[in-house]
Amino acid sequence: MKAMFDKLAKLGIETLNQDVIDTNERVPVFIEDLALPDDYLSYLKTYPRTSWFKKEIKFVGEQHSPTSGNGEEILELLFASNNGSSYDIIELRECYAEQVPSNYLIIGEVTGGNFICMKLGEITEIAVWDKTIPDSFSNSLFKVSGSFTEFIDVLVEVNNQGCEEQDNRKLISFNTSPELDALAEAFKKKHNINQSS
Repeated sequence: MKAMFDKLAKLGIETLNQDVIDTNERVPVFIEDLALPDDYLSYLKTYPRTSWFKKEIKFVGEQHSPTSGNGEEILELLFASNNGSSYDIIELRECYAEQVPSNYLIIGEVTGGNFICMKLGEITEIAVWDKTIPDSFSNSLFKVSGSFTEFIDVLVEVNNQGCEEQDNRKLISFNTSPELDALAEAFKKKHNINQSS
């Protein structure tokens, strides 16, 4: 597991709310209630507070969500304890209890507000939950990896070399995936939205 923690450090992992002192009380109580895989349990013990990355970090999963376009997702946060805020793993579990089955745990967030979920039990799986898909939870999951360690392995820093004026660039065009186009058409049809407005 040393390799996993070395990689996280190299990717620039940082803890949110570093000035808050007493937040890791909630994680051990929460951990006792779930059968978490050893690699993830070790991660939570090392990073008991919600974390973000100083660098822009991306990954490509085994399956691609329709909103990822080319399959790339940008990792924003890895959840842990965060004083009961919206970035707190326990609060998220309670907030989404009706949508997320109890054998899944929301462990992170990607750009756009979709979540990284971990399937708990004998077979661990990490997946992106694309909340924009108006279907069952299982039909809106897109597998990233077979374990938390494998998930960390697929994380890479976004290479922005050659983009000296990156902050001044503007989006000229945007190509959506066929899946996202189909979802948009289904939404328009369901809500009787005329395209020629």
